[in-house]
Amino acid sequence: MADLEAALADGAEDPGLLFRRGVSRRALGDEAGAREDWLAHLMACGDEGPPFVEEIRAQAPEILTEGGGSIAVGASAAVSMP
Repeated sequence: MADLEAALADGAEDPGLLFRRGVSRRALGDEAGAREDWLAHLMACGDEGPPFVEEIRAQAPEILTEGGGSIAVGASAAVSMP
């Protein structure tokens, strides 16, 4: 976790780091932090489509919605803004 924190603090722009930190936070019991990181990951991926969308859907389906009031992420999902 410390390595992920350091990389993100140094300005690393790899959205995958946000996903991985979210996984770590969830494993440590920080559900809110995990959701924040996963949402940031989805937003950072933009139109490219996030590579970890299915993993996020399995862990936090409330982040992903179908339909209005969401921001489209790739072709198969939309991000719900809390």
